[in-house]
Amino acid sequence: PKRIMTFFAAGTGLAFITVSFTQSLWFFYAAYAFLSLTTTGIGFIPVSSLISRWFVKKRGTALGITMVGIAVGGMTMSPVVDAIVSRYNWRVSFIVLGILVWILALPVTFFVLKGSPADMGLLANGKAKDEVDSPLTGSETAATSLEEEGWPFKAAIRSKAFRWITISYILAPLAQLGVLNHQVPMITSSSGMSATAAATALGFTAGLG
Repeated sequence: PKRIMTFFAAGTGLAFITVSFTQSLWFFYAAYAFLSLTTTGIGFIPVSSLISRWFVKKRGTALGITMVGIAVGGMTMSPVVDAIVSRYNWRVSFIVLGILVWILALPVTFFVLKGSPADMGLLANGKAKDEVDSPLTGSETAATSLEEEGWPFKAAIRSKAFRWITISYILAPLAQLGVLNHQVPMITSSSGMSATAAATALGFTAGLG
């Protein structure tokens, strides 16, 4: 996860800046496809992999806390982007976003992030290696191994649960982004609200996540 997230954090900054050079519709689609790919590399999938290595017990709680970070980011950045657009233009806002990713994300992924507890001489859940645990039964050992190591790839992709999760993760963003991407222009054109108020509403929507 550390290598993936560092590489794609660099790519995400570049992708945001690339969007600012849009001069035609095909370039916009291509730049946004590039942006979608790179943001995936610093999003839920690598973060889930990272958290799963650090937590066995209370893994769901740990994942939930990381998802709060995504919501808070949307809530705080929407007004910031609106202020930049109002003062300059949308191209400048994409350049600023790209630079912010480089300034904020890259140092964290490169210097702070640890790919697994083993990198710090620890076990999952923060236990030190020299701590002595009570002996596990055979079934408990197998369960712990499965939780820590995960499913074999071939077994996972053949499972019904994996297929349904995949379908859900394809359909959910189609519904969410269709609303989020058009929320500000819809509010300003239909109600006469200011762009600042509409951007605040967008941030509130993200925060509810």
